[in-house]
Amino acid sequence: MQKTTATTTIRDVFTKDRDPLRDLNLIVKIFDESERSVWTEFEEFVITEALLRYLHQFYTDFSASVTMDEPKMPFWLQGFYGSGKSHFSKVIGYLFQNAQLTDYKGNHLNAIDYFVDSILNRFETPDDKLKSIKKELVDGLKLYPKHINARTLFINLSPESKSETREEDFLESFTSALLKGFNEFLKLSEFIEIAEIEKSLISKGIYDAFKAEATKVGSDSWNELRKQPEWVYEHFPKIYAKLQGTDEASGVRFLEGIKEVKAKQKNIISVLNEINKWAKDNLSDPAKGITGKILIVLDEAGFFFSAKASRIGELMAAAEWVNTPKNEAHVNMIFSAQQTIQEYFARMSTTVDYRTAEQRFKHWTLDKKNIKTVVVKRWLKKDLDAKNALAKLLDDKFHTIIDGTVLDTFKDPNLEYVRPTRDELFETYPFLPYQFPLMIQVTQMLIAKKIVEEQYGGKTRSILSMTRDVLHKKYRNSSKMHFIDEPLGMLVTLPQLYDSLVETLKKKDEDQFRIVENTKKFIEDPTVFTPDELKLPVTFQDVAKAVMLLSLVDNIHVDDANIIKALWYSVDAPKAIFTEKVKKLVSELKKKGNIVYKKIEVDEPDGSTRTLVEYRIPSEQEIKYFEKSEHVAVPDDQVQMWLESFFDRQEGAGKD
Repeated sequence: MQKTTATTTIRDVFTKDRDPLRDLNLIVKIFDESERSVWTEFEEFVITEALLRYLHQFYTDFSASVTMDEPKMPFWLQGFYGSGKSHFSKVIGYLFQNAQLTDYKGNHLNAIDYFVDSILNRFETPDDKLKSIKKELVDGLKLYPKHINARTLFINLSPESKSETREEDFLESFTSALLKGFNEFLKLSEFIEIAEIEKSLISKGIYDAFKAEATKVGSDSWNELRKQPEWVYEHFPKIYAKLQGTDEASGVRFLEGIKEVKAKQKNIISVLNEINKWAKDNLSDPAKGITGKILIVLDEAGFFFSAKASRIGELMAAAEWVNTPKNEAHVNMIFSAQQTIQEYFARMSTTVDYRTAEQRFKHWTLDKKNIKTVVVKRWLKKDLDAKNALAKLLDDKFHTIIDGTVLDTFKDPNLEYVRPTRDELFETYPFLPYQFPLMIQVTQMLIAKKIVEEQYGGKTRSILSMTRDVLHKKYRNSSKMHFIDEPLGMLVTLPQLYDSLVETLKKKDEDQFRIVENTKKFIEDPTVFTPDELKLPVTFQDVAKAVMLLSLVDNIHVDDANIIKALWYSVDAPKAIFTEKVKKLVSELKKKGNIVYKKIEVDEPDGSTRTLVEYRIPSEQEIKYFEKSEHVAVPDDQVQMWLESFFDRQEGAGKD
């Protein structure tokens, strides 16, 4: 028997085999090679129009002959925080080496077969051009293993960034980072000099004998002994001399030669040539018409290259090497970063023109539309059996939802906050369509204002994971364990997004968040609020959280009307009582100095103007001034007048 709307929960409208609270790797790590993680990342991958185009472009370039005169370019994959860069680049890496996947039942599948059958063939589009691209990609991937034998080298550049490691562990150059990554790919030592010793021993054909003898001398496995460079340098001459039938002096000279090569001959070009040679020698099979190739996926590249100006030259040299046809490059690279090359170059003191750099890359962008599509298809997919309940709700309450949630904007060039359609509400429910670009813009603004570090840690690191946080957490004072178990008709509000963002991002000890948190201790005065108002689940802190988030988005007014819309929590909420309570909460916070305001003139479509009161969370300077001034009960708006008077007296400062 189908549930009625009154008893239907939010969870009931989701696809049963795609539970939004299912256990997933919400942080995709390119270096995580575990079977479970890789399988999950393929199974959960969502193909969008943009990703289909990028995959087709990559296939066309990567499968092309290495002797073609047309230059091949590396790829710069740019996307904001949590946009899925690592997920996309990791799937490409496993797909184009046609890795073996192992599902949860232990069945083995080739990556290309699974990707074509379960992902590409299920992608539907009315666009004829995309249909053609899809067909070319499907047909090409089926033939791909017959003429390309590829491997992927995954390198996370984040640990090599100065902000992530101790000074003594800091790898100064891209050359070192790439060489270290290649050595580890070959299962050699993480220490570059030790790995160079191993390579020389391999070339002489005595590596296995050396490891066996070292194990006898050191009473431990070679894998453990090579983690101690001092031990290797001390014992190498004697072991080498024994194997070669010479004196220890020859072993010392051998070591000195290795160090000299590392110091004088290793640069980004020599490392790329070494990788290129390995691909030709170990992956190619000319007799069978098979070309060996290496894809190098470099995650968190923006942080790495913007940390040191000298790395820009290495980046340019590497891109030029791939671009030069005479190199017959069996190597290509994908660099992922949060920003464009231009934005990173703007931070640096470099003579390289960003346009010159950009011309050496093909550029991919994971934009807000792409991540919204991924979240909707992967996380908010609705069950057709439960469609009637949500569809009926939207039919009955569409205008109520629109009137109660569509924000007033003064500029919205990308049309991200316009009135949504019924279908858009259906897709994103219980979220509202505008909340996805808002989460992204807030995150970007927090980074730009340096309220959070550009490179931060935390439990989660994606818009997808923030979405899950909201659905998973308990709604205030509810008997339900998760918000997703609340009745159908409940809506996600800005305070819930605030909680997810703040928990995810590392914030400073002293900033505007402090005053938001302080509002939690405020108690609603029954002489101010009516009994019906006191029953509603909206608080002082909710208002402060909404003001904080709205003030971080340039496009949106932070006025009474938008605060009310940002806090509207249910299609069944008593609108008049709710509106009155929020206005009272705002008024009380103004008196306490926890929000301040300015009056602005807004142009109307008919040419007239209207006065708007715009709120914000006070600055630290304002907070400190208010704390010194707070001593007796004050009339309404007295705090605002104190602050205006204070800033009128400050040289070079004025009211907002």
